[in-house]
Amino acid sequence: QKKPAATRPRDVWTEQELTDLTKAFAKYPGGTFNRWENISAYIGTKTPEQVLRKSKELTGQLQEGAPTRPPEMKQGDAKPVLAAEREKQAAEDWTKGQQEQLESALKDLREYREKDRWDKIAERVDGKTRKQCVERFKYLSTLYKK
Repeated sequence: QKKPAATRPRDVWTEQELTDLTKAFAKYPGGTFNRWENISAYIGTKTPEQVLRKSKELTGQLQEGAPTRPPEMKQGDAKPVLAAEREKQAAEDWTKGQQEQLESALKDLREYREKDRWDKIAERVDGKTRKQCVERFKYLSTLYKK
């Protein structure tokens, strides 16, 4: 009998593998040729199928019975990019300094309840817009909840 995806022994991800996965997502964005193979090679310990499965798990798209590989595409086919994947990519394109600025602004403005709270937070993060700060916060919140 087949074990559920989350309990397969090789599907246990270490903190380092998750860190490498995050870096690989930024290095190989959606639409990159052989993306899953490249990310797998970057991590070095996971197969392309495991990488894709984890990606779907992190974006909430994994469903029982769903295929673990994307459908093969021919040259010239449109490359679908899911909104969630675009948001995730935007959320991952942060430097350590920007992350620290965001955390500091969130901490400083924790009690601030006005409509322009996210505008004030974005003003404290170099090179990031209000929308990018909100997306990053939502992205990190989903990771924290898992």
